[in-house]
Amino acid sequence: MKILGIETATSTTSVALQEEEKTLGQITTNTTIVHSKTLMPMIISLLDFTKTNINSIDVFAVSSGPGSFTGLRIGLAVAKGFAVAGHKPVAVVPTLEALAYNICFNAYFNELVCAVLDARCNNVYAGLFEYDKTSKFLRRWQDRTVNINVLKEDLKKLSNELSKSVVLVGNAANLVYSNNCTFILKEDLIFPSAVSVCRLAFDKKYWRAAGEAMPEYLKPPQIDIPKKVK
Repeated sequence: MKILGIETATSTTSVALQEEEKTLGQITTNTTIVHSKTLMPMIISLLDFTKTNINSIDVFAVSSGPGSFTGLRIGLAVAKGFAVAGHKPVAVVPTLEALAYNICFNAYFNELVCAVLDARCNNVYAGLFEYDKTSKFLRRWQDRTVNINVLKEDLKKLSNELSKSVVLVGNAANLVYSNNCTFILKEDLIFPSAVSVCRLAFDKKYWRAAGEAMPEYLKPPQIDIPKKVK
């Protein structure tokens, strides 16, 4: 089975191609260029580099949020377009879950993993997970929008109760990190990866018909209404 993964929930644009346990290719950028200009050229290049025909893709996986409202819509629109054209399913993979799943490539076992993305106004999107010694990837908290200071206290309390370290990943990791807590800030795991999106997408619980694939927003968009010119 081949899966094409798309990650556009943050400023990072990432695409990957996975065949069973083998990553055939990945392209990731973290620039100020908008996803609408980078995503399709990256997908075309990835397919070209790996000599893959788009018709051979079995599932189109996409990071479904929370995250950038525009970014999520762009990624989902592209995945759904491919899926409709090829009569294939779309795998909608929660962004924070895919971000936390990065630890699976770094052998972090039996620790808590908190994936955090900046939600502005001193808030973050947060999800808590654990990758235990039996190689099970477990969710401990549902994704939520939470004040940074409240999250720090919650993580500190849980870390002490369970005597486990907390691995912070995501673009808000530096905001949540505290020297007074047992957090481990992993710089190499900060950015989202389409490879994680692909690997989680092998679980059919994420699969949807293209018409049923929707982004997962945790709060309404912040819209700046321009002032009227007198």
